[in-house]
Amino acid sequence: MKSWEELVESKKKFLNKQIPEEWILQEIKSPDEEPNVCVYLDKLLDEREIYITNLTLDELLSEQLSGKLSALEIAKAFTHRAALTHQITNCCTELFFDQAYQQAERLDKYLSETGKLIGPFHGIPVSLKDQLNVKGVATSIGYVHKLFNVVENEEDEAVLVKQLRLQGALLYMKTTVPMAMLLCDTFSGAYGYTQNALNRRYSPGGSSGGEGVVVKAKACILGIGTDIGGSLRAPAIYNGIWSIRPTANRFSYLNALNSWEHQDINPSTIGPMANRLEDLEYFGKHILGDDFQWTHDPKVPPIPWKVDVEIPKKLAFGFQKWNNIVMPHPPIVRMMEVVKKALIEQGHEIIEYEPPISDMELFEFSDKVFGVDGYLELDREVANSGEPVLMDELYSSTGSRPKPITSIEPYWELAGQKYRYQQTFAKYWLSTKEKTSTGRPIDALLTPAWNCCATRLGKVPKINADYAVQYNVLDLPAIPIPVGTVDSKIDPKDPNYKPVNHFDQDCYDRYDAEFFDGANISVQIVGLQKFTEERLLKLAGVVRDSIKH
Repeated sequence: MKSWEELVESKKKFLNKQIPEEWILQEIKSPDEEPNVCVYLDKLLDEREIYITNLTLDELLSEQLSGKLSALEIAKAFTHRAALTHQITNCCTELFFDQAYQQAERLDKYLSETGKLIGPFHGIPVSLKDQLNVKGVATSIGYVHKLFNVVENEEDEAVLVKQLRLQGALLYMKTTVPMAMLLCDTFSGAYGYTQNALNRRYSPGGSSGGEGVVVKAKACILGIGTDIGGSLRAPAIYNGIWSIRPTANRFSYLNALNSWEHQDINPSTIGPMANRLEDLEYFGKHILGDDFQWTHDPKVPPIPWKVDVEIPKKLAFGFQKWNNIVMPHPPIVRMMEVVKKALIEQGHEIIEYEPPISDMELFEFSDKVFGVDGYLELDREVANSGEPVLMDELYSSTGSRPKPITSIEPYWELAGQKYRYQQTFAKYWLSTKEKTSTGRPIDALLTPAWNCCATRLGKVPKINADYAVQYNVLDLPAIPIPVGTVDSKIDPKDPNYKPVNHFDQDCYDRYDAEFFDGANISVQIVGLQKFTEERLLKLAGVVRDSIKH
């Protein structure tokens, strides 16, 4: 039997063999030499490939319809860009370019014969987090012993994968995750460290870190990730892109491998990542534009995507400067005020958010849910290969390994507590109509998206997701909105700030204005009812556009 290290080496060799020899880089510049992946790629790709891979989703569809581009040419350009991005950042777990080329040939034939696109994703490059099962491809979720677990049966393929393929998407890569998707970073014994696409010296975030990288690097148009405590949002924030944490089960999770697979108190949710807000809307509109999702997955409610959402002229936003756990880094505090001022200037209203439940209580509740089995599932999984569990990183916020619950009653109590939290929050939301001039409850909540803009590669903070996981507990949709970049000249460290606890101290100590100069800044917008993703995306557009004026 091979050791876990030998299995890792075998997988690395296998993955490298999937890259055409002429695309292998003989030299890879260091992160200090070439920190930004897009800038680096512009020096490695030819002019035509750069042109194709910089087109938007709409432009790719239009150029195929007009005959200026073929799906095969799109597939070749994006797979080349993906192969280079992987070599530079270590972002992929699986490369299956032949599937994309075969799909592209079918699409080109269909368009030639009918004069029509086969579906809304005709020739659109889409990447997948290494959870979604694809026939003929392995799914490992960061475990060494699963590195060669190839999905052999079509019925085991993810519902979302099947639908995307039927609608014309080009699928050709799966991307890195931390072990079991349990970190807001992306490294594991199985694949090592993944670098950030905006700045390779930064962490890419996690657990959908590989997806954040390939989207930012323009190695795909759409990425599909998941979120149980910020895992769609952290990579979007760190890499400077868009994502949405949808309501649980808005999109099908069926046949996407997971940790604690049937844990339904604080479930993981699946959603898109993109460089443009409009592409998130396009994804929702066309994935939920027919009944495929809910006819193939009983958990998905039959709620078609609403395309005619109207937004009132005057909006009221709840506003949270900080959560009384960790003060966000100075650039985030600055941009929260910029957004607040911009919205007021546009005629909207800002109401100070008064949490009906403390963010720390919700954070600690999520830790209890995640630790109900004492992480024994991890022990069972790693025992299959002998790889180590990265204990220090896993328990960075709690400080110790939780004890497993030994009877069903505590689990029932957790389920009941979540429902009580949701009721309390709903009552608070309804009560805000007494404070707004619109006579309606606040339209959305604005908060810092994260406590930092990014972290150093390989340095996991003592606390993560303290601005994110509460909305997983409440099961509310949330979007990180890119609103600016760190400027070391105007975002210095505050020497007079006194941290309020050890988490706050750790966050304060990690900020370095020079090192994070140019990093992305995102604010978060939270919807206040489940299954209102369409409306929240429109509201996110209002926030984005307000700071352009």
